[in-house]
Amino acid sequence: MNRRILPYLVAMLAFGLLGAQGCNIVGPLGYIVGGPEKTDALYTLPDNRPAVVFVDDPDSRLPSRIVRQRMGKAAERELLDNKCVRDAEIVSSDAAVAASAIDRFGQRQTIAQIGQKVGAEVVVYVRPETFALSPDGAQFAPSGSARIKVVDASNGRRLWPAPDSADPAAQWHTVRYDLPTRQGSVPDSPAQIQAAEHQLAEELGRAVARVFFKHETKTRASRVGD
Repeated sequence: MNRRILPYLVAMLAFGLLGAQGCNIVGPLGYIVGGPEKTDALYTLPDNRPAVVFVDDPDSRLPSRIVRQRMGKAAERELLDNKCVRDAEIVSSDAAVAASAIDRFGQRQTIAQIGQKVGAEVVVYVRPETFALSPDGAQFAPSGSARIKVVDASNGRRLWPAPDSADPAAQWHTVRYDLPTRQGSVPDSPAQIQAAEHQLAEELGRAVARVFFKHETKTRASRVGD
């Protein structure tokens, strides 16, 4: 008898609290029932086509090649972990960087050509725009941003965003990541600087990948677009 009554008492107590507290209790209960808030993917990669993340840095916005590699590998791993290409593979981002270094008759290769060289049919093209550990040289507030687009390696056509738009502003999507501001000054030893750069590169890479799958909405730092 007591076992049957207990669930009713719990339900009545919950409703009583709702009535007494009003909106103050709705938020926490809603979180418990529905879980963390989710953000939908902005674009879904084709399930059956091999894809590669290619971090290009023609303007040398990143401090080193290693930072560039870490950014690509972090994005790649996030795509793999979240099964963004279920029936195909994610090609190594390092392979794309290596392929891009081989000039073709002294001319810059296209995104499609690089994808074809590494056996990818879809290229997530990432172009870093900003990357800094401090906005003013004194405050330690790492932040970075990158423009991204998805290209069909078979024909060079942009798959996302706005595949049919001729407006240059619509042909890229911007991703930003801001690490929490930390107490103290900017790191000054080579080891500390390198560690901070690597962390920022990896977080920015993961932010790039989150564009392509449903994920928990970040409340502090990651922004997947403007």
